[in-house]
Amino acid sequence: MKNVDKKSITVWNLETLFFTAIYGIAATIIFYFLNEYNLIRKLYIIVMVVLVANCVLDICLNPSTYRNRKYNLTKETLYIQESGLTVRETKYPTNRFSEYGVTTRNVTIPLRRIQHIDMEQSLLSRLFNLHQVNIFTAGNFQTIAYLNKEEAHQLKESVISYMMDMGEKIND
Repeated sequence: MKNVDKKSITVWNLETLFFTAIYGIAATIIFYFLNEYNLIRKLYIIVMVVLVANCVLDICLNPSTYRNRKYNLTKETLYIQESGLTVRETKYPTNRFSEYGVTTRNVTIPLRRIQHIDMEQSLLSRLFNLHQVNIFTAGNFQTIAYLNKEEAHQLKESVISYMMDMGEKIND
């Protein structure tokens, strides 16, 4: 199985820093205007500690996220694997439980079920020349993010080629 591009770690780190900075600035502005209230001071400290802890945790986990995002294209199937730390919470009227741990999500997409495929870039991925491939099936869509341009085009062209071959077989 192939990993996404290694530059994805840098993009994830920059996204984490960007959103942490935005939330930190918003909290600081609110604190600036409401700093005479004692409760606001305490909440500000709590919010800033949580933001910094989340930022550090994200940056530490991004290399693991990179190692666990893989895909593989075979003759008739596209496999996507993502794994990492997750939290799953289920609420029922009678019982409530939470599950924490390492999960793996494996997706198998038969190429004959793909209806549409496209590529896109975010602002940060454009700076690093990375692409996101979106694969649409009848009831769902999957994304393979942060592929270099050549891999993304190759994946898209392989799927389109298969779809065209299937169309010729149907017409015969």
